[in-house]
Amino acid sequence: WRYKRRRPWRTFKHKHPVTAVAINDDMTISGDVHGKIKLWHNLSGNLIKILKHRSCITSVKFDKWHIASASHDTYASLWSSQGNFKRPLCTFRHPK
Repeated sequence: WRYKRRRPWRTFKHKHPVTAVAINDDMTISGDVHGKIKLWHNLSGNLIKILKHRSCITSVKFDKWHIASASHDTYASLWSSQGNFKRPLCTFRHPK
């Protein structure tokens, strides 16, 4: 955000409403109502990768190596933030 100009410094787009966001100095992660998780490079604005749950994303957290996500599909997943991996490293289902 550019405070003096009262304008955003960078905007990251989704086709559907965003339900979860996590930001650090290098990356932004956003999740939407259709289960898409997008990993963005802050400086360039480039989309790094897209990951997918079956339902609305409720939470995203990340560090240098991993992305943790949760969804209304009752699953929490751990993903690699490095490389071209599209499948979770592990997934946990919440019991009903």
